[in-house]
Amino acid sequence: MDFVLTLVTNPDTRCLDKQHVATARASLAAIGAVAAAPDWLAPDIACDIAFAGAPPPLAHAAVAAALAHRPIDLHAQPAAGRRKRLLVADMDSTIVTSETLDELAEHAGIKEEIAFAGLGHKFQIWEPGRFRAELAEATEKVRALKKQLGSRVAADGPHGARE
Repeated sequence: MDFVLTLVTNPDTRCLDKQHVATARASLAAIGAVAAAPDWLAPDIACDIAFAGAPPPLAHAAVAAALAHRPIDLHAQPAAGRRKRLLVADMDSTIVTSETLDELAEHAGIKEEIAFAGLGHKFQIWEPGRFRAELAEATEKVRALKKQLGSRVAADGPHGARE
Protein backbone atom coordinates (compact mmCIF):
# COMPACT_ATOMS: atom_id res chain seq x y z
CA MET A 1 0.00 0.00 0.00
CA ASP A 2 1.31 3.41 -0.96
CA PHE A 3 -0.35 5.60 1.69
CA VAL A 4 -1.35 5.59 5.34
CA LEU A 5 -4.31 7.28 7.03
CA THR A 6 -3.69 7.91 10.73
CA LEU A 7 -6.63 8.45 13.09
CA VAL A 8 -5.96 9.85 16.57
CA THR A 9 -8.13 10.96 19.48
CA ASN A 10 -7.55 12.32 22.97
CA PRO A 11 -6.05 9.60 25.20
CA ASP A 12 -8.18 10.81 28.12
CA THR A 13 -11.44 10.13 26.26
CA ARG A 14 -10.33 7.06 24.27
CA CYS A 15 -13.23 7.50 21.87
CA LEU A 16 -11.79 6.06 18.65
CA ASP A 17 -13.84 2.92 18.15
CA LYS A 18 -14.27 0.22 15.51
CA GLN A 19 -17.26 2.04 14.02
CA HIS A 20 -15.14 5.17 13.37
CA VAL A 21 -12.52 3.00 11.68
CA ALA A 22 -15.19 1.25 9.60
CA THR A 23 -16.54 4.67 8.56
CA ALA A 24 -13.04 5.77 7.54
CA ARG A 25 -12.48 2.58 5.53
CA ALA A 26 -15.89 2.93 3.83
CA SER A 27 -15.05 6.54 2.94
CA LEU A 28 -11.81 5.39 1.35
CA ALA A 29 -13.68 2.71 -0.63
CA ALA A 30 -16.22 5.31 -1.78
CA ILE A 31 -13.44 7.27 -3.52
CA GLY A 32 -12.00 4.16 -5.17
CA ALA A 33 -9.27 3.38 -2.64
CA VAL A 34 -8.46 -0.07 -1.31
CA ALA A 35 -7.95 -0.02 2.45
CA ALA A 36 -6.11 -2.58 4.58
CA ALA A 37 -7.21 -3.74 8.01
CA PRO A 38 -6.48 -1.19 10.74
CA ASP A 39 -3.17 -1.30 12.59
CA TRP A 40 -4.01 -0.18 16.14
CA LEU A 41 -1.19 1.90 17.56
CA ALA A 42 -3.01 2.34 20.88
CA PRO A 43 -6.42 0.73 21.54
CA ASP A 44 -9.27 3.26 21.30
CA ILE A 45 -6.74 6.10 20.79
CA ALA A 46 -4.85 5.77 17.50
CA CYS A 47 -4.66 3.57 14.43
CA ASP A 48 -3.15 3.51 10.96
CA ILE A 49 -5.04 2.37 7.88
CA ALA A 50 -2.84 1.62 4.88
CA PHE A 51 -4.50 2.37 1.54
CA ALA A 52 -3.88 2.63 -2.19
CA GLY A 53 -5.76 3.97 -5.19
CA ALA A 54 -6.47 7.56 -4.06
CA PRO A 55 -4.20 10.55 -3.38
CA PRO A 56 -3.77 11.55 0.29
CA PRO A 57 -5.53 14.95 -0.05
CA LEU A 58 -8.64 13.28 -1.47
CA ALA A 59 -8.53 10.55 1.17
CA HIS A 60 -8.14 13.13 3.92
CA ALA A 61 -11.07 15.18 2.64
CA ALA A 62 -13.37 12.15 2.28
CA VAL A 63 -12.62 10.74 5.74
CA ALA A 64 -12.69 14.17 7.41
CA ALA A 65 -16.18 14.77 5.96
CA ALA A 66 -17.40 11.37 7.14
CA LEU A 67 -16.00 11.86 10.66
CA ALA A 68 -16.94 15.53 10.98
CA HIS A 69 -18.14 16.61 14.43
CA ARG A 70 -16.26 13.78 16.09
CA PRO A 71 -13.20 14.43 18.27
CA ILE A 72 -10.84 12.62 15.91
CA ASP A 73 -7.76 14.06 14.21
CA LEU A 74 -6.55 12.48 11.01
CA HIS A 75 -3.73 12.71 8.52
CA ALA A 76 -3.18 10.96 5.20
CA GLN A 77 0.40 10.67 4.02
CA PRO A 78 2.73 8.58 1.84
CA ALA A 79 3.79 5.36 3.54
CA ALA A 80 7.39 5.67 2.34
CA GLY A 81 9.69 7.55 4.67
CA ARG A 82 7.13 8.31 7.36
CA ARG A 83 8.85 6.41 10.15
CA LYS A 84 11.31 8.75 11.87
CA ARG A 85 14.19 7.84 14.13
CA LEU A 86 14.33 11.15 16.01
CA LEU A 87 11.72 13.62 17.23
CA VAL A 88 12.84 17.05 18.37
CA ALA A 89 10.11 19.11 20.01
CA ASP A 90 9.62 21.93 22.49
CA MET A 91 7.26 19.99 24.72
CA ASP A 92 7.13 22.09 27.89
CA SER A 93 3.54 23.18 28.48
CA THR A 94 2.62 22.14 24.93
CA ILE A 95 2.72 18.38 24.92
CA VAL A 96 3.57 17.74 28.59
CA THR A 97 2.45 19.72 31.64
CA SER A 98 5.80 19.77 33.44
CA GLU A 99 9.11 21.53 32.87
CA THR A 100 11.20 18.89 31.10
CA LEU A 101 14.57 20.59 31.69
CA ASP A 102 13.90 20.70 35.44
CA GLU A 103 13.02 17.01 35.40
CA LEU A 104 16.19 16.18 33.46
CA ALA A 105 18.27 18.15 35.95
CA GLU A 106 16.61 16.33 38.84
CA HIS A 107 17.18 12.97 37.16
CA ALA A 108 20.86 13.85 36.69
CA GLY A 109 21.09 14.84 40.36
CA ILE A 110 22.00 18.49 39.68
CA LYS A 111 18.66 20.27 40.12
CA GLU A 112 19.89 22.32 43.10
CA GLU A 113 23.12 23.20 41.28
CA ILE A 114 21.65 24.84 38.18
CA ALA A 115 18.92 27.28 37.17
CA PHE A 116 17.38 27.60 33.71
CA ALA A 117 16.54 31.05 32.37
CA GLY A 118 15.08 31.59 28.95
CA LEU A 119 12.84 33.47 26.61
CA GLY A 120 11.51 32.16 23.33
CA HIS A 121 13.86 29.66 21.73
CA LYS A 122 16.94 30.67 23.77
CA PHE A 123 17.88 29.66 27.29
CA GLN A 124 20.89 29.69 29.57
CA ILE A 125 22.02 27.44 32.39
CA TRP A 126 23.12 29.31 35.51
CA GLU A 127 24.50 28.55 38.96
CA PRO A 128 21.46 29.43 41.15
CA GLY A 129 23.20 31.88 43.51
CA ARG A 130 24.77 33.79 40.64
CA PHE A 131 21.43 33.82 38.80
CA ARG A 132 19.62 35.29 41.81
CA ALA A 133 22.30 37.99 42.19
CA GLU A 134 22.14 38.91 38.47
CA LEU A 135 18.34 38.95 38.59
CA ALA A 136 18.31 41.21 41.67
CA GLU A 137 20.79 43.60 40.02
CA ALA A 138 18.76 43.71 36.79
CA THR A 139 15.53 44.27 38.73
CA GLU A 140 17.12 47.19 40.60
CA LYS A 141 18.31 48.74 37.33
CA VAL A 142 14.78 48.50 35.90
CA ARG A 143 13.29 50.12 39.02
CA ALA A 144 15.81 52.98 38.83
CA LEU A 145 15.09 53.49 35.13
CA LYS A 146 11.32 53.53 35.75
CA LYS A 147 11.79 56.07 38.54
CA GLN A 148 13.98 58.24 36.29
CA LEU A 149 11.48 58.02 33.42
CA GLY A 150 8.58 58.73 35.79
CA SER A 151 10.17 61.97 37.01
CA ARG A 152 10.98 62.99 33.43
CA VAL A 153 7.33 62.45 32.37
CA ALA A 154 6.15 64.48 35.37
CA ALA A 155 8.51 67.35 34.43
CA ASP A 156 7.63 67.23 30.72
CA GLY A 157 3.86 66.91 31.14
CA PRO A 158 1.66 64.02 30.12
CA HIS A 159 2.62 64.07 26.44
CA GLY A 160 6.25 65.09 26.73
CA ALA A 161 5.61 68.66 25.54
CA ARG A 162 7.20 71.60 27.36
CA GLU A 163 5.71 75.04 27.46
